[in-house]
Amino acid sequence: MTEHQTATRPVPPHSDAGEQNVTIRAFSFLQPAFKKQGLSPNECMVSIRPDDTVITLLERIGVDPDLVEGCFINRLVESMDTVLKPGDRIALIPPGTPGPYRYLLGIRGKKKGDDEKAATCSSWS
Repeated sequence: MTEHQTATRPVPPHSDAGEQNVTIRAFSFLQPAFKKQGLSPNECMVSIRPDDTVITLLERIGVDPDLVEGCFINRLVESMDTVLKPGDRIALIPPGTPGPYRYLLGIRGKKKGDDEKAATCSSWS
């Protein structure tokens, strides 16, 4: 384990103790949904509340969670009901991602509450 990892997922390298935000990136067909809410799909910072999950955060910012097929939190595939931590970096993948890419990205079966072991993704630095 590296210095930035916990037993469950990596801790973001630039998170401050007082920071209560996460960074979100939306890909492909999710970008218009973010733009419609006045958010940058390329990278936007959003405040989180205690016990926020990807689902509750998306609902609060006005993006339908059903538009998301998979999510990465700090480079790991996680379920949509993962509780977020300040400083987390979230990448959202829409449905329609071709099958081989879903398999390679590790997002198959990760929609809600799936307990599969998380796969790593090192393409987002």
